[in-house]
Amino acid sequence: MSVGRVMVVIVNWHDWDSTRAAIESIYRGVGPVHPQVLIVDNEQQEHPPALPDGVIVVPQARNLGYAGGNNVGIRLALRRDPRPEFVLIMNNDCMLVGTALEAMVDLMDSHPDAGIVGPVIQNLDGTHQTSGAKLTFWSIKRCPTAPQDVRAVDFVSGACMLVRVTVFEEVGFLDEQFFHYGEDVDFCVRVRASGHKIIVAPDAVAQHRRHNSLGGASPQLGYYAVRNSILFARKHGVGRVGWAAVIRHVVPVRTMLRGDWAQVAAAWAGIRDGLQGVGGMRP
Repeated sequence: MSVGRVMVVIVNWHDWDSTRAAIESIYRGVGPVHPQVLIVDNEQQEHPPALPDGVIVVPQARNLGYAGGNNVGIRLALRRDPRPEFVLIMNNDCMLVGTALEAMVDLMDSHPDAGIVGPVIQNLDGTHQTSGAKLTFWSIKRCPTAPQDVRAVDFVSGACMLVRVTVFEEVGFLDEQFFHYGEDVDFCVRVRASGHKIIVAPDAVAQHRRHNSLGGASPQLGYYAVRNSILFARKHGVGRVGWAAVIRHVVPVRTMLRGDWAQVAAAWAGIRDGLQGVGGMRP
Protein backbone atom coordinates (compact mmCIF):
# COMPACT_ATOMS: atom_id res chain seq x y z
CA MET A 1 0.00 0.00 0.00
CA SER A 2 1.38 3.42 -1.01
CA VAL A 3 0.67 5.42 2.13
CA GLY A 4 1.33 9.13 1.92
CA ARG A 5 1.78 9.48 -1.84
CA VAL A 6 -1.38 11.58 -2.24
CA MET A 7 -2.89 14.40 -0.21
CA VAL A 8 -6.52 15.17 -1.15
CA VAL A 9 -7.51 18.80 -0.56
CA ILE A 10 -11.22 19.65 -0.42
CA VAL A 11 -12.65 23.08 0.38
CA ASN A 12 -15.90 23.07 2.37
CA TRP A 13 -18.17 26.12 2.56
CA HIS A 14 -21.32 25.50 4.63
CA ASP A 15 -22.07 22.19 2.91
CA TRP A 16 -20.91 19.24 4.99
CA ASP A 17 -23.39 16.85 3.36
CA SER A 18 -21.63 17.21 0.00
CA THR A 19 -18.20 17.15 1.62
CA ARG A 20 -18.93 13.89 3.44
CA ALA A 21 -20.17 12.32 0.20
CA ALA A 22 -16.92 13.38 -1.50
CA ILE A 23 -14.83 11.87 1.31
CA GLU A 24 -16.80 8.62 1.22
CA SER A 25 -16.22 8.32 -2.54
CA ILE A 26 -12.47 8.61 -1.97
CA TYR A 27 -12.35 5.85 0.63
CA ARG A 28 -14.67 3.56 -1.34
CA GLY A 29 -12.12 3.47 -4.15
CA VAL A 30 -8.98 3.08 -2.06
CA GLY A 31 -6.68 0.46 -3.56
CA PRO A 32 -2.88 0.50 -3.46
CA VAL A 33 -3.03 4.30 -3.12
CA HIS A 34 -4.16 5.27 0.36
CA PRO A 35 -4.53 9.08 0.46
CA GLN A 36 -4.53 11.55 3.32
CA VAL A 37 -7.66 13.75 3.19
CA LEU A 38 -7.51 17.39 4.30
CA ILE A 39 -10.62 19.60 4.49
CA VAL A 40 -10.25 23.39 4.49
CA ASP A 41 -13.43 24.65 6.17
CA ASN A 42 -13.96 28.13 4.76
CA GLU A 43 -15.76 30.58 7.07
CA GLN A 44 -16.38 27.88 9.66
CA GLN A 45 -19.61 28.48 11.58
CA GLU A 46 -20.29 25.06 13.04
CA HIS A 47 -18.33 22.15 14.41
CA PRO A 48 -17.60 19.56 11.70
CA PRO A 49 -19.69 16.38 11.76
CA ALA A 50 -18.24 12.95 12.45
CA LEU A 51 -15.73 12.10 9.72
CA PRO A 52 -13.62 9.03 8.95
CA ASP A 53 -10.52 8.56 11.10
CA GLY A 54 -7.50 10.41 9.78
CA VAL A 55 -9.37 13.21 8.00
CA ILE A 56 -7.78 16.56 8.87
CA VAL A 57 -10.03 19.64 9.17
CA VAL A 58 -8.43 23.07 8.97
CA PRO A 59 -10.91 25.80 10.01
CA GLN A 60 -10.77 29.25 8.45
CA ALA A 61 -12.43 32.30 10.01
CA ARG A 62 -13.39 33.81 6.65
CA ASN A 63 -14.28 32.66 3.15
CA LEU A 64 -11.02 32.45 1.21
CA GLY A 65 -12.75 31.30 -1.97
CA TYR A 66 -11.87 28.27 -4.04
CA ALA A 67 -8.32 29.44 -4.79
CA GLY A 68 -7.43 30.69 -1.32
CA GLY A 69 -8.94 27.69 0.45
CA ASN A 70 -7.11 25.20 -1.74
CA ASN A 71 -3.86 27.12 -1.29
CA VAL A 72 -4.12 26.65 2.49
CA GLY A 73 -4.31 22.89 1.97
CA ILE A 74 -1.60 22.79 -0.68
CA ARG A 75 0.86 24.69 1.52
CA LEU A 76 0.17 22.30 4.40
CA ALA A 77 0.77 19.35 2.06
CA LEU A 78 4.13 20.75 1.00
CA ARG A 79 5.19 21.15 4.65
CA ARG A 80 4.35 17.58 5.66
CA ASP A 81 7.11 15.11 6.47
CA PRO A 82 7.20 12.90 4.55
CA ARG A 83 5.87 15.08 1.80
CA PRO A 84 3.28 13.61 -0.59
CA GLU A 85 4.19 13.22 -4.25
CA PHE A 86 0.81 14.44 -5.48
CA VAL A 87 -2.03 16.72 -4.38
CA LEU A 88 -5.55 15.94 -5.56
CA ILE A 89 -7.56 19.17 -5.73
CA MET A 90 -11.20 18.14 -5.53
CA ASN A 91 -14.46 20.05 -5.24
CA ASN A 92 -16.72 19.04 -2.38
CA ASP A 93 -19.53 18.52 -4.94
CA CYS A 94 -17.41 16.00 -6.84
CA MET A 95 -17.28 12.25 -6.23
CA LEU A 96 -14.71 9.75 -7.45
CA VAL A 97 -16.05 6.66 -9.20
CA GLY A 98 -14.37 3.35 -8.40
CA THR A 99 -10.56 3.43 -8.46
CA ALA A 100 -10.28 6.79 -10.24
CA LEU A 101 -7.51 8.01 -7.95
CA GLU A 102 -5.43 4.89 -8.54
CA ALA A 103 -5.84 5.32 -12.32
CA MET A 104 -4.66 8.94 -12.16
CA VAL A 105 -1.62 8.07 -10.02
CA ASP A 106 -0.71 5.21 -12.37
CA LEU A 107 -0.83 7.62 -15.29
CA MET A 108 1.41 10.08 -13.45
CA ASP A 109 3.90 7.27 -12.81
CA SER A 110 3.95 6.26 -16.48
CA HIS A 111 4.15 9.88 -17.75
CA PRO A 112 6.91 11.68 -15.81
CA ASP A 113 6.51 14.72 -18.08
CA ALA A 114 2.91 15.22 -16.87
CA GLY A 115 2.33 17.94 -14.29
CA ILE A 116 -1.44 17.51 -14.03
CA VAL A 117 -3.76 14.58 -14.65
CA GLY A 118 -7.52 14.98 -14.75
CA PRO A 119 -10.29 12.37 -14.87
CA VAL A 120 -13.22 12.13 -17.23
CA ILE A 121 -15.92 14.14 -15.45
CA GLN A 122 -19.54 13.08 -15.72
CA ASN A 123 -22.83 14.59 -14.65
CA LEU A 124 -24.63 12.73 -11.88
CA ASP A 125 -26.71 10.84 -14.46
CA GLY A 126 -23.55 9.44 -16.05
CA THR A 127 -23.57 11.69 -19.13
CA HIS A 128 -20.34 13.35 -20.19
CA GLN A 129 -19.58 16.76 -18.65
CA THR A 130 -15.95 17.48 -19.47
CA SER A 131 -12.65 15.77 -20.21
CA GLY A 132 -10.41 18.77 -20.71
CA ALA A 133 -10.31 21.51 -23.31
CA LYS A 134 -8.15 23.34 -25.82
CA LEU A 135 -7.72 27.11 -25.94
CA THR A 136 -8.05 28.61 -29.41
CA PHE A 137 -8.14 32.17 -30.72
CA TRP A 138 -11.89 31.91 -31.21
CA SER A 139 -13.05 29.97 -28.20
CA ILE A 140 -12.49 27.44 -25.49
CA LYS A 141 -12.91 24.17 -27.37
CA ARG A 142 -14.12 21.57 -24.90
CA CYS A 143 -13.61 17.89 -25.68
CA PRO A 144 -17.15 16.69 -26.45
CA THR A 145 -16.68 13.03 -25.55
CA ALA A 146 -14.69 10.93 -23.13
CA PRO A 147 -11.31 9.84 -24.56
CA GLN A 148 -10.52 6.24 -25.42
CA ASP A 149 -6.81 6.82 -24.90
CA VAL A 150 -4.64 9.24 -22.92
CA ARG A 151 -5.45 12.74 -24.15
CA ALA A 152 -3.22 15.84 -23.91
CA VAL A 153 -5.17 19.07 -23.37
CA ASP A 154 -4.58 22.73 -22.50
CA PHE A 155 -6.49 22.51 -19.25
CA VAL A 156 -8.65 20.22 -17.13
CA SER A 157 -11.42 21.12 -14.72
CA GLY A 158 -10.41 22.21 -11.24
CA ALA A 159 -13.33 20.15 -9.94
CA CYS A 160 -10.84 17.27 -9.83
CA MET A 161 -7.17 17.45 -10.80
CA LEU A 162 -4.13 15.52 -9.61
CA VAL A 163 -1.04 17.75 -9.44
CA ARG A 164 2.58 16.74 -8.98
CA VAL A 165 3.78 18.62 -5.87
CA THR A 166 6.98 19.83 -7.55
CA VAL A 167 4.77 21.78 -9.97
CA PHE A 168 3.68 24.11 -7.16
CA GLU A 169 7.33 24.86 -6.39
CA GLU A 170 7.94 25.71 -10.05
CA VAL A 171 4.86 27.77 -10.98
CA GLY A 172 3.32 28.80 -7.65
CA PHE A 173 -0.15 28.26 -6.28
CA LEU A 174 -3.67 29.07 -7.49
CA ASP A 175 -4.09 32.79 -8.20
CA GLU A 176 -6.31 34.16 -5.43
CA GLN A 177 -7.27 37.19 -7.51
CA PHE A 178 -9.72 34.91 -9.32
CA PHE A 179 -11.31 33.85 -5.98
CA HIS A 180 -13.82 31.55 -7.67
CA TYR A 181 -14.01 30.49 -11.35
CA GLY A 182 -11.19 30.48 -13.88
CA GLU A 183 -8.30 29.92 -11.50
CA ASP A 184 -8.02 26.34 -12.73
CA VAL A 185 -7.57 27.52 -16.34
CA ASP A 186 -4.99 30.10 -15.26
CA PHE A 187 -3.09 27.49 -13.25
CA CYS A 188 -3.08 25.00 -16.13
CA VAL A 189 -1.84 27.64 -18.57
CA ARG A 190 1.07 28.40 -16.24
CA VAL A 191 1.85 24.70 -15.79
CA ARG A 192 1.95 24.10 -19.55
CA ALA A 193 4.13 27.20 -20.02
CA SER A 194 6.63 25.66 -17.58
CA GLY A 195 7.01 22.64 -19.87
CA HIS A 196 4.73 20.11 -18.19
CA LYS A 197 1.98 18.22 -19.98
CA ILE A 198 -1.66 18.15 -18.88
CA ILE A 199 -3.39 14.89 -19.65
CA VAL A 200 -6.74 13.18 -19.14
CA ALA A 201 -6.89 9.65 -17.75
CA PRO A 202 -9.48 7.70 -19.77
CA ASP A 203 -9.88 5.08 -17.02
CA ALA A 204 -10.52 7.61 -14.24
CA VAL A 205 -14.06 8.91 -13.75
CA ALA A 206 -15.50 11.50 -11.35
CA GLN A 207 -19.03 12.84 -11.10
CA HIS A 208 -19.66 16.53 -10.50
CA ARG A 209 -22.61 18.78 -9.69
CA ARG A 210 -22.01 22.06 -11.51
CA HIS A 211 -21.51 25.30 -9.51
CA ASN A 212 -22.84 23.88 -6.26
CA SER A 213 -21.21 26.48 -3.98
CA LEU A 214 -22.74 29.48 -5.77
CA GLY A 215 -26.18 28.04 -6.33
CA GLY A 216 -26.14 27.16 -10.04
CA ALA A 217 -26.26 29.89 -12.67
CA SER A 218 -26.64 32.71 -10.15
CA PRO A 219 -25.81 36.39 -10.70
CA GLN A 220 -22.89 35.87 -8.32
CA LEU A 221 -21.45 33.15 -10.55
CA GLY A 222 -22.15 35.32 -13.60
CA TYR A 223 -20.16 38.15 -12.05
CA TYR A 224 -17.09 35.98 -11.40
CA ALA A 225 -17.29 34.32 -14.82
CA VAL A 226 -17.29 37.68 -16.61
CA ARG A 227 -14.79 39.48 -14.39
CA ASN A 228 -12.33 36.59 -14.31
CA SER A 229 -12.42 36.17 -18.10
CA ILE A 230 -11.19 39.74 -18.35
CA LEU A 231 -8.62 39.24 -15.58
CA PHE A 232 -7.35 36.16 -17.43
CA ALA A 233 -7.00 38.15 -20.67
CA ARG A 234 -5.19 40.96 -18.83
CA LYS A 235 -2.79 38.51 -17.21
CA HIS A 236 -1.95 36.25 -20.14
CA GLY A 237 -2.55 38.60 -23.04
CA VAL A 238 -5.77 38.54 -25.00
CA GLY A 239 -4.01 36.74 -27.82
CA ARG A 240 -3.81 33.64 -25.58
CA VAL A 241 -7.51 33.12 -26.18
CA GLY A 242 -8.54 35.87 -28.56
CA TRP A 243 -10.81 38.88 -28.41
CA ALA A 244 -13.60 36.91 -30.05
CA ALA A 245 -13.68 34.44 -27.17
CA VAL A 246 -13.43 37.15 -24.52
CA ILE A 247 -16.20 39.28 -26.02
CA ARG A 248 -18.43 36.26 -26.56
CA HIS A 249 -18.02 35.30 -22.91
CA VAL A 250 -18.40 38.69 -21.22
CA VAL A 251 -21.00 40.64 -23.19
CA PRO A 252 -24.40 39.71 -21.67
CA VAL A 253 -26.36 39.57 -24.94
CA ARG A 254 -28.27 36.39 -24.16
CA THR A 255 -29.24 37.51 -20.66
CA MET A 256 -30.44 40.83 -22.07
CA LEU A 257 -32.59 39.00 -24.61
CA ARG A 258 -34.04 36.86 -21.83
CA GLY A 259 -34.77 39.94 -19.72
CA ASP A 260 -32.71 38.54 -16.82
CA TRP A 261 -31.71 41.92 -15.48
CA ALA A 262 -30.08 40.62 -12.29
CA GLN A 263 -27.67 38.64 -14.48
CA VAL A 264 -27.15 41.64 -16.75
CA ALA A 265 -26.30 43.88 -13.78
CA ALA A 266 -23.86 41.27 -12.47
CA ALA A 267 -22.21 40.95 -15.89
CA TRP A 268 -21.74 44.70 -16.24
CA ALA A 269 -20.28 44.86 -12.71
CA GLY A 270 -17.91 42.07 -13.73
CA ILE A 271 -16.88 43.97 -16.86
CA ARG A 272 -16.24 47.12 -14.82
CA ASP A 273 -14.17 45.37 -12.15
CA GLY A 274 -12.31 43.22 -14.67
CA LEU A 275 -11.25 46.23 -16.71
CA GLN A 276 -10.14 47.97 -13.49
CA GLY A 277 -8.17 44.92 -12.39
CA VAL A 278 -10.27 44.31 -9.27
CA GLY A 279 -9.77 40.76 -8.02
CA GLY A 280 -10.55 38.66 -4.97
CA MET A 281 -13.98 38.38 -3.38
CA ARG A 282 -16.61 40.54 -5.04
CA PRO A 283 -16.54 43.99 -3.37
